[in-house]
Amino acid sequence: MNVPFRLVRYVILCCVLLHWITCRQNIPVDAVLHTSMGDIQVQLSGVHTPYHERFLDISDSQPVDTLSFDRIERDFAIRFGPAPGDQEQEQLSGDATGTPVTTGALAYAMTEGSHGEFFVVLGRAQTKATLDATEQKTAVRLSEKDRELYVKQGGLPQLQGRCAVFGKVTAGMEVAQKIAALPRDAQERPLQPVYLWIEIVR
Repeated sequence: MNVPFRLVRYVILCCVLLHWITCRQNIPVDAVLHTSMGDIQVQLSGVHTPYHERFLDISDSQPVDTLSFDRIERDFAIRFGPAPGDQEQEQLSGDATGTPVTTGALAYAMTEGSHGEFFVVLGRAQTKATLDATEQKTAVRLSEKDRELYVKQGGLPQLQGRCAVFGKVTAGMEVAQKIAALPRDAQERPLQPVYLWIEIVR
């Protein structure tokens, strides 16, 4: 049976459109965290997840300077989300990724008690001995490839499998380090609020 040319052309066009949409969903997204202490540039991974959606949602819905860093710790991480007093967002359901939590990673907190916070990993230098100690103290089991990454880049191997890594810092780690070094209270909150707003670079 002969297939009409118009039908063939229509099917081809549909396939091309579907391929284009799929490729668009896998394009990394660049963003800037504008803080009162400088800018931190990040890139979201090309694989679309609910964490990307939450990040993009707060960039659209939160007015300038209504997000803040609510927990900071030198050589560990800086965490940000809605400013104190704002309505907290529900914890996203989903599985933590097994992606290595290396220095500069942008991640979503999956731990109990978290309410939609993101964090930038500052991390610590790692050696074979410290990685061995982490595996002994936790349920984390690292592949040789993961161990090489931690030795080369540093990070927080104890959080691997307990958070969702969905991006990375591409510039401005020195700003993140300055924020983490600020004086803080017993709850690891900065004594002086540090606000930010997120700009998506299209």
